[in-house]
Amino acid sequence: MDNFHHLLYPQTGRTHQATSFGRDPERGNNWVGYRHLEARVKRILIAPGEMHTMASLSGAGMITRIWMTTLLPFNAHALRNLVLRFYWDGENYPSVECPFGDFFGAPFGAYRPYVSAPMSLTAGAFNCLWLMSYATGARLEIINEGPQSSTRFFITSHIRKCQKALRVPCDFMRSGGATTPPGAVFLTQF
Repeated sequence: MDNFHHLLYPQTGRTHQATSFGRDPERGNNWVGYRHLEARVKRILIAPGEMHTMASLSGAGMITRIWMTTLLPFNAHALRNLVLRFYWDGENYPSVECPFGDFFGAPFGAYRPYVSAPMSLTAGAFNCLWLMSYATGARLEIINEGPQSSTRFFITSHIRKCQKALRVPCDFMRSGGATTPPGAVFLTQF
């Protein structure tokens, strides 16, 4: 069967969307007056040291798609300086903590288009189709750990809200805290 076979069967829950639309219309750059308000309301600005909550979800559900983009090359620093943190079911520590570019397969701050079944970088878009289920709630955050503001940043997440927890054979979470393997070397400059 192809990837669309699930369309033949009724799905539980209702589909919702969390987006950057209308979250931050007055902040950031308007491209020297050329960007009208209707276009500016689609994006957010993330100042140095600022954390932005992309979605705060209650109840059971599953994230079925995450789409993000930023205007490269103006925000090339965003690939490494913006850090994604995803928390499931009231966790104190994130199950996902990763630089924005690395999470979507653009490591070392370099955008190289590719397409695979669960992830892709296409025409400036960063796509993730991994299923991420949660039983009582989820929180998706993005933090700017760099010295520059990240403007023109757009986010859309598709969520299926359900009456009870949807579980997939593998959960999208780490087990235990992050540890550094003995002898690991971290590259700080390229």
